[in-house]
Amino acid sequence: MQTLFYLFSNLFHIYGMYMFANVFFQERSRSRKLEAALYTAYFAINSGAYLLFHNWAITLASNILPFFAITFLYKEGMIRRVLNVAAIYAITMGCDVLVMTLQNMMHIESAVFSEGFATSLVIIVAADLSNKCLHMKKDILGRTPAMYYVTLLFVPLGSIFIAYFAAKGLNAVSLITAVILLLINIDIFYLYDNVIDLFSERCEREVMESQNKAIQNQLEVVQQSQLRIRCLKHDMDNHFLRLKDLIEKEKYAEALEYLETVKSSTAADKKLIDSGNDLIDSMLNYKLARLHDNIEQKYDIVVPKDLSFTEFDLNVIIGNLADNVLEALEQLPADEPKKLEISIRYKQGYLKVYFGNTFDGIMPEDGSRKRDHENHGLGLKSVERIVHKYGGDMRAKVSDNWYEISLIMYAA
Repeated sequence: MQTLFYLFSNLFHIYGMYMFANVFFQERSRSRKLEAALYTAYFAINSGAYLLFHNWAITLASNILPFFAITFLYKEGMIRRVLNVAAIYAITMGCDVLVMTLQNMMHIESAVFSEGFATSLVIIVAADLSNKCLHMKKDILGRTPAMYYVTLLFVPLGSIFIAYFAAKGLNAVSLITAVILLLINIDIFYLYDNVIDLFSERCEREVMESQNKAIQNQLEVVQQSQLRIRCLKHDMDNHFLRLKDLIEKEKYAEALEYLETVKSSTAADKKLIDSGNDLIDSMLNYKLARLHDNIEQKYDIVVPKDLSFTEFDLNVIIGNLADNVLEALEQLPADEPKKLEISIRYKQGYLKVYFGNTFDGIMPEDGSRKRDHENHGLGLKSVERIVHKYGGDMRAKVSDNWYEISLIMYAA
């Protein structure tokens, strides 16, 4: 019975190693079937060495060498491969030391600890948390409800507590209990990952919808401008005849007034930004279209058509900063002066972004004025996360009734 307990514990220990491999190694170069076969062989070699020889050196070698061989499934340089394996084993050894320390402090004698059940569970939790911390996309970490993290910690800790009392004596009941608890934990992690994926998809969908609306607005602006130009060309002869008639009759004032009417008819609808970068132009023109004429505006947008930053990241940055600016301006009374400055420049491999605006002087702690308390402040957190992703820096400055935020990002 003790052997079966160990085998089931080691099975989930190997699963924890598989999870860590997916954290530290990303691109696979072999099939999933081969991967499953090699991890099965890893389990058989490690378990057999432990049960047959009862020698710590052989057990350690049977643990490290097969796992290191498996890492050749993943595309990575040799130095990075060795460092990744060392990091994984450092973490798993830390989990083992943690469990042993708790066992000694509490004077626990139980198969839950001695046969590796608790250690395997802690390793799986550590691998899952590492995956969330290292590879969490966009602002999902901030949007995920805190209760999910509480559950992630409570379930395995509660399982260890239950298994301890259930496995005081080694028998079939304690073995079945331990296995069921391990399976429950694996199921919880699986469900948790699916919840994270749903949050990720929702976030991506929201950003894509915003970007699509911006592009659609930009297309409408261009189409309306082209339509007006075609109409003007069509009516140009008539306009020239009218101007010629007014000038011949020396009605110069009326001629100038008519000329201004012709000129105004060629103006496009609020196409404020025209840098040549479709994404930035469309997003800013869409966002700033609702600005009133009484707002003093200054724009300095000099960026190439193509940037090395992903469209998704640029969309999040420009969209969130523009939303914050517009919200601050809307908070101001109608009779107060309003001013907006935007500068976006790309030079020698780095992008500098600056947004400045007047505001009412009320500065919330998180920098957000949103009425949506559940998601308030997440926009700037998303921007800051992306800036750090590109090795950059973001700073905000407040003086009197002027708020400005500036950031710099470096191209990969």
